[in-house]
Amino acid sequence: MNPCRCGRAGEPGYVCRQGRACAERYQARISGPMLDRIDLQIEVPAVSAADLVLPQASEGSAEVRARVTEARRIQTERYAALRQLRIRTTAACDGTMLGDRGDSDPGEEHVARIHVAEALIYRGEALRRAQAAA
Repeated sequence: MNPCRCGRAGEPGYVCRQGRACAERYQARISGPMLDRIDLQIEVPAVSAADLVLPQASEGSAEVRARVTEARRIQTERYAALRQLRIRTTAACDGTMLGDRGDSDPGEEHVARIHVAEALIYRGEALRRAQAAA
């Protein structure tokens, strides 16, 4: 969502005519319980004019498509080996299968500071808003 009604709050060199209250009112439209259901919340800065004149990305659409196609092929083979021919993507898996198939690291027994720090990165904007309201 935009940071405010006009979409320019927080932009360098821009001050909203309605002040900080504009962004606070706009963001308050989304209820706390609704925001609690959104796990990843990151702030994406506006694209500047300078960003538009930079050289194109080194990887084009065709290369990205090839990587995605290869990843899907690997995923299809993975589920076919489990005799799950109807499943082609992780999104089609049920929770039980995901739990059984989780190819994660062995993990830690206790939550460390680094784990909390990573989680906070993805919830940063919501935490800033909560602190501002307190």
